[in-house]
Parts: sequence; structure tokens; C-alpha cells
Amino acid sequence: MEDILYIILRVIIAAVVGGILGFERQTKNKPAGYLTLILVTVGACLFAILQNLVVQGNPIADRTRIIAQVVSGVGFLGAGVVIFHGSGTKGVTTAALIWLSAALGLLIGSGDTTNFIIVGIIVLVIYPLILLSRKYVIKFIVLKMPHRLIITYIEGKEKEIIKEIESSKHKYIRKYLLEIKKDNEVITKKEVFLVKLGEIKSLEGLMTSLIHQNYILEVRED
Repeated sequence: MEDILYIILRVIIAAVVGGILGFERQTKNKPAGYLTLILVTVGACLFAILQNLVVQGNPIADRTRIIAQVVSGVGFLGAGVVIFHGSGTKGVTTAALIWLSAALGLLIGSGDTTNFIIVGIIVLVIYPLILLSRKYVIKFIVLKMPHRLIITYIEGKEKEIIKEIESSKHKYIRKYLLEIKKDNEVITKKEVFLVKLGEIKSLEGLMTSLIHQNYILEVRED
């Protein structure tokens, strides 16, 4: 009975840890929220408990076989939330959190009270870092890294586009041609404009402002 209660305690702790790590992902509408990370953490914990039960009383049993398979399986799960977006990727942070959740679940399921303390310390350190990264680090990256806007427009309106970009306190860096077409004597160009944002939440507003110009046919982020 005592062993059963101890297993239940491990599962509860794993669920709480997964929920804490997943809460921030859930608030940001990421593909893997708190429910996913709870399931990953609890699942990894149960596999670790199963590993302990298998090796009990069997000195020649492989003590890492099940855990090794969990590590491989979680890698595929993490890859499933990573998507390619233009020239970069999205979902890497969520994938890393899935990996971390599984590791913490294994730690909870395979150890003693000391492991619970270690997990608690890790969560207390990691979770504030996640929140700070969203508030400050991501803000810094968004403002400093150039955004790629693919703009299709009527030839000869380059200066107007640059003026429109810079009028909203954004910074035009450079552009390069992707495609040029001629239809009924009208020449259109599709070019990539590299832009640094003046404000963190102003990309959508800039795109809206550009598409309202009668010489611009399409605007999208690459």
C-alpha cells in the first residue's frame, strides 16, 4: 500500500511540474500547452516507475532500456511542433520544453525525495527565466532583428514604399528582387524589403498601412 501511495505521489508531482511548465505555453497559444506537457511529464514518470519495477529483483536487467526509448520518443514529439516559417523556424522553444518536461518526469519517477527537491529547484529557476525571456529577450530580438516583408508593387514606386515604411518610425535596410512581370503594359515587381521595427507590436500595422496604398498589390511576412 505504501508503494502505491508513493507512486501516486510521484505522478501528482509530475502532473504539477508539467502544468507549471505548460502554463506559459498555453497563454501564448503555442501548439503544446499545459495539457500536453502534463501528459509528457506524467508519461515519462510512469515509464521511469515501470523501469524501476522491471529491474527489481533482477540484477541482470538493463536499467536504461525503457528510459532510452522515452528519450528517443520525446525527440520525435518535439520535432512535431517545430515548423519552418520563411527563412527560420517556429516552435523550437516549445519542443525544448517538451524535452525538459520528459527529463523532469523521468527524474521524478526514477529517484527518491532528493530528486523531488532537484526538480523543484529546476522549475523555480527555469520558469522565471521563461517569463523574462518572453518579456525582455524576445522584445529585444524582435526590435533588433530585421523582418522580411515580401511586397508586390507597381514598378517605379520604390521610393514611396520606403517613405511609407520610415514614416512609421521603422527603419528600411535594403531590398532585393524576387520576380518581375509585365501585364498589359504594367510592370510589377516582387521584392523582399528588410525592415527593423520601431515598436514591438507594429509589424501588423505597418503591413496594413502598406497594403492600403493603391500601388501595392500584396504584402506578406516571409
